[in-house]
Amino acid sequence: MTLLAILVRFLLGGLLLWGSIRIVDGHNSKNTFGMAVFWSFMLSLAGVFPLLGGIIALVVFFMVCTRYYDLGVLASLGVLIVQVVLAVGLGLVLAVLSGGHH
Repeated sequence: MTLLAILVRFLLGGLLLWGSIRIVDGHNSKNTFGMAVFWSFMLSLAGVFPLLGGIIALVVFFMVCTRYYDLGVLASLGVLIVQVVLAVGLGLVLAVLSGGHH
């Protein structure tokens, strides 16, 4: 993976996290794009190992949402759901635009 691809991955991950928290808790003063990119990077490090990494990443995700962003458990779950919906929606849009989806 090239450096540019890695940078784009973290920027998109940060954008998804920032946007999801913005949708769930629009007045969260800790929700900045820079911190979302930082947490995206940290979450990707937590998910290095295939199976165990997914569990660790999920635990870290909820810890970040509840501890850093001061969200409750339901709001954190809402952020996770919004992230999945946005990622799938973006993937479908990109597939249609590239001609890969009929």
